[in-house]
Amino acid sequence: MAAALGSDYRTLGPDTRHNVMAEEQARPGLKPEIVSELARESGASEHQIREIVSLVGFDRGSILREARLLKNNR
Repeated sequence: MAAALGSDYRTLGPDTRHNVMAEEQARPGLKPEIVSELARESGASEHQIREIVSLVGFDRGSILREARLLKNNR
């Protein structure tokens, strides 16, 4: 019966759900403090900073450049 339900997240057992969530949290990213600092420095929102990181990666100069361009184009 479980196979009939597919591998949808909601149908996974508690141990498997925990592993999936742990993997999601283990993905590399910027610490919240860094995101806040970049947002303050550039004038962009924290959400915008996270979107920029997903597009250009973790290079601080690139993030700030894109954030400032975004802010100036409003």
